[in-house]
Amino acid sequence: MSYAIPDYLDGKLAVGSLVLVPFRNQKENGLVIDIYNDLKEEEKHFNIREVEEVISEDFSLSSELVKLIQFVASYYACSYSEVCQSVLNTTLISKPEKLVTLLSPDQDQQNIVIQALAKARKQQAKWSRLKVLTGLGEAELKKELRKLQAKGLVEISYSTKNRGKKTSDPLNRLKELDPSSLPTLTHEQEHVLNFIRNKVSQETIAHKFLVHGVTGSGKTEIYLRLIEDCFKRKQSSILLVPEIALAPQLTERVIQRFGQENVLIWHSALSKSEREFSFQEIIEDDPKVVVGARSAIFAPVKDLGLVIIDEEHENSYKQDSPAPRYHARLVAQKRCELNNCPLVLGSATPNIETYYKALNNIDNHYLLKLTKRVFDNPLPQVSIIDMREEFNNANKSIFSRLLKSNIDEALAKNEQIILFLNKRGAASHVFCRNCGFVYKCSHCDSKTVYHSDRKLMVCHHCGFTEAHPSECPDCNSKAIKFFGLGTQKLEEEVKQSFPQARIRRLDSDVSKIQNNYINTWNDFRNGDIDILIGTQMIAKGLDNPNLTLVGVISADSNFSQLDYLADERGFQLLTQVSGRAGRKDKLGRVIFQTYQPERATLLDAKEHDYEGFYAKEIELREILKYPPFSKLIKFLVSAENEVTAITTANELHRLICDLTNELGIAIENLDSSESGSISILGPCPALISKINNKHRYHIVVKIPNLGKDLETKLTERLKGLFLSRKKVNEVTVTLDIDSVSLY
Repeated sequence: MSYAIPDYLDGKLAVGSLVLVPFRNQKENGLVIDIYNDLKEEEKHFNIREVEEVISEDFSLSSELVKLIQFVASYYACSYSEVCQSVLNTTLISKPEKLVTLLSPDQDQQNIVIQALAKARKQQAKWSRLKVLTGLGEAELKKELRKLQAKGLVEISYSTKNRGKKTSDPLNRLKELDPSSLPTLTHEQEHVLNFIRNKVSQETIAHKFLVHGVTGSGKTEIYLRLIEDCFKRKQSSILLVPEIALAPQLTERVIQRFGQENVLIWHSALSKSEREFSFQEIIEDDPKVVVGARSAIFAPVKDLGLVIIDEEHENSYKQDSPAPRYHARLVAQKRCELNNCPLVLGSATPNIETYYKALNNIDNHYLLKLTKRVFDNPLPQVSIIDMREEFNNANKSIFSRLLKSNIDEALAKNEQIILFLNKRGAASHVFCRNCGFVYKCSHCDSKTVYHSDRKLMVCHHCGFTEAHPSECPDCNSKAIKFFGLGTQKLEEEVKQSFPQARIRRLDSDVSKIQNNYINTWNDFRNGDIDILIGTQMIAKGLDNPNLTLVGVISADSNFSQLDYLADERGFQLLTQVSGRAGRKDKLGRVIFQTYQPERATLLDAKEHDYEGFYAKEIELREILKYPPFSKLIKFLVSAENEVTAITTANELHRLICDLTNELGIAIENLDSSESGSISILGPCPALISKINNKHRYHIVVKIPNLGKDLETKLTERLKGLFLSRKKVNEVTVTLDIDSVSLY
């Protein structure tokens, strides 16, 4: 949207200013993205309205953050307003109230505003009070004030909110700490830290450092030392974590090191008052550490000196909905480039694309390795149990004999246990044994899951619930079978098999209760829980010296995703959860239960062999032309009417083919593959073909290396095609650049 700058705001606006503007029949907060003198040709036919006022003269977005907004909007083909919702919620800015002061009470005494101010205390009044004193409407009062201000008879200022909070220097806190309490770095940690420091001090370009360290190798301590360096330079840092609730120990360590007053938590689950406080603290001049989930990459800190992404491989760094569908890793790279500061990426199981870039030193990426744990203790021993053999030996339990005996042994030693199952609920498949009817969501193309704690069938996609089934709706039979295993059923089985143990379950159903995750984590750390059962929430963030046994109940379920990332994600999850065991002076044991013990990825996870897994995976990616050897762009068409969705998807496919032909780019098919050709997959139903009454069809464009110029042209044309058909009648089209999900 474009607005005219009125005379009374001339010289007071700049790129990055926050303003109040008329929008339809109301007033909205806005951000100034650009200022230009002449109307664009397409704007000359419209009535351009004026900016009402500046929201805050004390705060504006930095030029680098405005450039970041422009980059994200352009790269992900969305509007500035959509990006601004992620970058900056302008409701967090306390709008200062206008204060009008009379400067010359002896002049123009017949003016109603002069008369009102002359009678006011200290001859000044707030805007709201002045409206009452004069009885003028808002527009009329503004007009009078502009005249008086132009004559120099009144002064308009803004009241500011003083929180009276003093921020201490974090370096003083570091001086107060006993030097012996800071851990001694290992030789590998020293090498990694010195390499990063030397590169940062010698060169002024934005380097990207991938710290590939095994679980328990001390990546966090390297983060803290680099943040300390930033404080010494009076610069701020941003530390991203996959989900703020999953990283209490990391957050706690940052706060312990630098003080609560210098560490700000930034994520969507904060209350409005908490977000307001964090925002007001961030925009002050003092250096800060901002710890948060993906949206924290947009935190408006001043003088950014470092960005760290912990567990950089995690899928949660990619936003699915709403737009912008950005990846925090890419946005972090751009922000670091704009600030000429380093980006540090840490993981025990790096993203394949990141590792490829670092291994080959592409785009200023560097690979740094930590191959040993801090206490030089070994990685946990992993056993693979073939559950087919267990069944053939008359073991019908969900626990293999080895896992059960190890649980008994750990409990006898007062050691702690994790049982991992990446499925929620009690039964994942409910059907009639008489006629075969399967219970499905009436709004989605997916089965409902039985949740025993609520006695409800629940759809995990749209949230639809229905009562616990007592008989089949098709044949009225009462032979209802609850099949499959989820964390609720696992909890019931564990309580029955180990009645003496103190057991707790942690999954997204449980963690919805406020502070439940933190309370569970504290109880587990304090030794008040013997067996912790959970989904991927317990696969990371736990660093407990008394945790010695990890049982993966169904390793196969971690490879069930039907896309090219299934093996990578399965390997990452199994390696991460394995790394929870034996992190200090006690040896760790891990047991994978599986019906496919020969799976190569499972064997790599057993040996903690990332390099071996990477070598096989990168070879397949190159043959099949998947990232990092191509770029994926996904169009998703959704509509309540399936025929409409299919028709729109087919038309979109035709248009994509037309524009590739215009650019002289060949389209690969099953029979032939030309060098320099692209692949168009679909249109076809998405893996979940209907969600919340919307039929879903997608088209995936796979763009291999076509050369920078041609690839850019094609990508921009595809974005233009999307923007022209974003919303047509009852059909919604979404565009996902660098898609990481085919569902």
